[in-house]
Amino acid sequence: MVEVNHMYAYTKKIKWKQKVVIVLSLCVLGLGGYALTLPTSEPSAPVFQSQSKLPIIQLPSQSFQLPFRVQAQQQSAFFDGNQQELSSVVEFEGVYRANQGIDYGYENQEFDIYPISKGKVLKVYEDELLGSCITIQHDEYEVTYASLSNIKVKSGQQVVTNQKIAQAGKNTYRKDLGNHLYIVVEKDSVLINPLQLLSK
Repeated sequence: MVEVNHMYAYTKKIKWKQKVVIVLSLCVLGLGGYALTLPTSEPSAPVFQSQSKLPIIQLPSQSFQLPFRVQAQQQSAFFDGNQQELSSVVEFEGVYRANQGIDYGYENQEFDIYPISKGKVLKVYEDELLGSCITIQHDEYEVTYASLSNIKVKSGQQVVTNQKIAQAGKNTYRKDLGNHLYIVVEKDSVLINPLQLLSK
């Protein structure tokens, strides 16, 4: 009976050691797998090989906004040389002319006009065809707001975007549009599509 008990104790001791070895083996394997997932200390490769190859994004020097706060609709397009765009050609007294700006209207109503950006008023004047006009220097852009009424600014005045400068009115050149705003943009004395600014 004593020998049986001794043998039982010995077998139990062996099984206990086997369990310890198995548990330790699993721990070692687990730590080894974890070590494989750790990031290496080597520095990652740069996205760009050289500073000279970094992409350059040109940002406008200032932001521009629409010159009104109502849901005015574009009534004409800027003539860019594509004669298929009929709204960019205006008929006046039997002659068809390329449209040098864009017209905006709002249900034939007068609506408030604001500068597209901060700037300086270069001149306020009357044009025989375009009606009352304001020309404002916005950085490198010279913008003329035409077909106006109730002008609120004068030549030499500084203006900001939330400042009302006039209201949309009527002119002789586009009688068919009724009350509307006509806007023309120049850069270095060259006419450009106003949407190049207003879409920014």
